[in-house]
Amino acid sequence: MINRIAFVPALVLMAGLTAACQAPATTSVTTRPASSPAPTSATAPLTQRDASLIHARYQRLFTQAGKARGKGMEDAEAGLALRLTRGQLRLAALEKDDTPFPPFKITKAEFTIPRPLPGQSRWFLATLNYAGSSTTTHLIFAETRDGWRVVAATISEASQPLPAPALDRQGLATALGPQARDLVATPRQVVQAHTTLAAKARYDGHIRAILAPGEQTSKMATDIQSERAVLRGQWRLTLAARALPGIYALRTADGGALVWYGMRDTQTLTRSTPLAGSISFSKPNAATLSRHRSFTRRAVIDGAGCYLAVIPSRKSKATTWIAGSMYLTLDIHGS
Repeated sequence: MINRIAFVPALVLMAGLTAACQAPATTSVTTRPASSPAPTSATAPLTQRDASLIHARYQRLFTQAGKARGKGMEDAEAGLALRLTRGQLRLAALEKDDTPFPPFKITKAEFTIPRPLPGQSRWFLATLNYAGSSTTTHLIFAETRDGWRVVAATISEASQPLPAPALDRQGLATALGPQARDLVATPRQVVQAHTTLAAKARYDGHIRAILAPGEQTSKMATDIQSERAVLRGQWRLTLAARALPGIYALRTADGGALVWYGMRDTQTLTRSTPLAGSISFSKPNAATLSRHRSFTRRAVIDGAGCYLAVIPSRKSKATTWIAGSMYLTLDIHGS
């Protein structure tokens, strides 16, 4: 997984003006039911040793696939995690960067294993710290039809305290369903609110009541509005996003929840007037993905990200905050 690098979206240049295209950004919203990769019958929970061995296998396969320019990565990852890693590999290929993913030294690894909900496949959380890094990586491992795979990942600041998962006498955590209602908002409501915020680019009303201000919420909305202002009506920005299947939620010791989920987004820039200048992308990753082209009619930016939300208990007066993320611009094309 791309679990040591924070990705940022494209920077748009048009007629000498700069506008930040912050992701995810949407005007239409589609949500899909949350689902696990491979529902299984009741199975005994994993042990700490099981989780450690699964993680070690992942690290080995990920390193091997990185050296092989991605060949065999599907043996280590699935779903959005695999899509993001392949996106990074594609970016490296376009940049003609043959440097393989290096083996990062793990200084701390913790495994949180929940009892699976009825009809849900087994999964667990790996919390990792790396030498020389000020961030904490969270990997979600799920049991798929092809075996154990990393399906989601987020990065958060190591200095940012997160509520601890609640553990029972056997040391097992409690998984929550997407409709868990003893929280200030259900996990599914949080996902829908986040997607709707990106869709409308307005941090107000119902959204403000659910999501606390921050980089992925209020600032994202402000940046999108600023971008539209800079475009001065010469180019029209339309946005779309959809929540991806799979919501992974853990009860925390304070009665709240930690929730991981994914989102895909598309930003479309369309020329609105014959007098509009061409548009191009200056930020390194965006310039590479667009192959340094200038677009005169239309430009489409596709991206995806994983997010970690901290949902307080219903007894709390706090609002949900986005504590971690991992985002990558996947493609830029147009005419």
